Amino acid sequence: MGATAGATLVQLWHGLPLKTIGWDAEWADEPWAVRRCHRYMAAEIDLVTVPSTAAIEPLSSGLGIDPERFAVTGYPRTDVFTDEIDVPNVTVDEQVIETVEAHGDEQRVVCYLPTYRRSGTSFVDALDVETVGEQLVDSDAQLYIKAHPYEPVSAAADHPRVHWLPASVDPYLVLGHADVLVTDYSSVLFDYLAVDRPIVLFSYDRAEYIAERGLYFEYESIAPGPIATDSPSLCSALDDALAATRGQNDPYATDRRRRRERFCPIEAGDAAAAVHSEIRQRVFKPAETEPSKSVDTPETVDNAGEQPASSTAELR
Repeated sequence: MGATAGATLVQLWHGLPLKTIGWDAEWADEPWAVRRCHRYMAAEIDLVTVPSTAAIEPLSSGLGIDPERFAVTGYPRTDVFTDEIDVPNVTVDEQVIETVEAHGDEQRVVCYLPTYRRSGTSFVDALDVETVGEQLVDSDAQLYIKAHPYEPVSAAADHPRVHWLPASVDPYLVLGHADVLVTDYSSVLFDYLAVDRPIVLFSYDRAEYIAERGLYFEYESIAPGPIATDSPSLCSALDDALAATRGQNDPYATDRRRRRERFCPIEAGDAAAAVHSEIRQRVFKPAETEPSKSVDTPETVDNAGEQPASSTAELR
């Protein structure tokens, strides 16, 4: 950040946060020098892109950036959900995409993207692969799991219908081929609303996770689909979701539409152009009319009496 030499900095971030981040999570407990670096970096950000106005308050609070520096553009990564975007397979083995596409031509594809647990526990302990695999056989579907790189999945149970994606794979290049998404507290659930396909929440440890990490939104209020708490209820939810993809009853269609209007109103395929347009407008905006770049954080009180942070010029 210190080497940007005054360039316009755009923070694309990585999702509308459901779980708390930054100053609302762990930053306030970091050493003084780390907290100062976070303040400096927040002051350097000129623009933060968000998918909806609902994202501004939590991101502003968590990152310590003034709300006026946020712009509703959508996230460019969701542009891959449209057929018009020609996506180079930069981080995905071409064979992986071909396999997923082949499965999608003949069967239904489910993508499971679990959140990383800082407590050291793993979703692998809660997922009964054999039971879920048999449900996939009955529903004629394939499941692709993309775990966090730190997740210990090397010894995970195996099933012919369950596939473990490598840590290096960009999940969004696979997610566009999925008929159903399974996740828990990940911001991917908001992004996937753009395609209006069934979403199942597998939150087997909700009470413990919320107590440890905290959420910006009440969980039931943002749920766009059923909430499963164990493998049997996950199988039942998957059965209903996959049936909905085949034209049968879709009881969560209205919930998805309402959540999409609130959290993901920008059409997939338009975000990259919207970000570019917003950058051009802000770059040519007169400097004297620009709002301040950062907001007060809990550190302002914690560091009372400390020597003031250096100016941007001094830090450069």
